[in-house]
Amino acid sequence: RLLDVDVVYEPPGSFETEAYKDFEAICSKQHIRRVTTKAGDVLEWGNELFVQALHPEKPLTGKEYSDVNNLSIVLLIRYGKVQMLFAGDIEEDSEREVMKYGESIKSQVLKVPHHGSDTSDYFRFLQMVSPEVGVIMVGANNAFKHPSPRTLTNYGRIGTKLYRTDRQGNIRLFVGGRDAKDYRFEQDQR
Repeated sequence: RLLDVDVVYEPPGSFETEAYKDFEAICSKQHIRRVTTKAGDVLEWGNELFVQALHPEKPLTGKEYSDVNNLSIVLLIRYGKVQMLFAGDIEEDSEREVMKYGESIKSQVLKVPHHGSDTSDYFRFLQMVSPEVGVIMVGANNAFKHPSPRTLTNYGRIGTKLYRTDRQGNIRLFVGGRDAKDYRFEQDQR
């Protein structure tokens, strides 16, 4: 199913890859507005929703990290008393950078970084976020064999309930926000 996209939020910098050039061409052809987003930016997504970018901090070239996944935008989203951390594809280098926010990154819901890869399960980061629920966005029978068994074990060690798109299909989050437990998930069954 195709989605209509009005705005794309992207990290600061420009990149000389074919994939990035394709991305720029699609945005231009479809008249999609591009917004550069860096750590500290508070995004205006309505009066009731607080959205702040936590990563990356500065214009990037793609050479700052050993893997381009670390260029992902990380968003802290709060609706009422429910807080969620959307960690993109960041790996341990960026997880450590996001940890500088301390206890403020503690969230009930975590979009698990990098499809549950073992390069994205820095245990101190997981402990700091301390999610009640994690969502792993991953394709069934993917070539990378995500999520890794070690990552699943680490989330189990901190008591996080996991939802996985490879097993449950589409996963929808509904947030009421009246209190810290006022959220629920619905899922497709595969």
